[in-house]
Amino acid sequence: METICVRAKIKKGHLEGVRQWFQTLKDRKDEVLQTLENEKAFVESVFLDKQGDNHYLIYYMKVESLSHTFEAHKNSTLPIDLYHRECWKRFCEEKTTLEVLADFDRIKS
Repeated sequence: METICVRAKIKKGHLEGVRQWFQTLKDRKDEVLQTLENEKAFVESVFLDKQGDNHYLIYYMKVESLSHTFEAHKNSTLPIDLYHRECWKRFCEEKTTLEVLADFDRIKS
């Protein structure tokens, strides 16, 4: 299993759009869970962080294989994935992969 955590700066003035984006994902949970299955992802969590006047998404995933997950997401034509990719482009900038210092789990893959 592999883990990734990404911090993405939210563009100024778009916080409410980001909140709606993730509410839409929660409302369409069954589609999101299908995507996670297709990507061989076990966990996907997203947090909102505020530093000064800036807001950031902290995006955490635990997957079977990062290369498989990235490829499956990139090539997906599922409506929920198209929506998700479009929202990333519309609302986020300055994406940074965070260094994993420790990663423990009891998930049986």
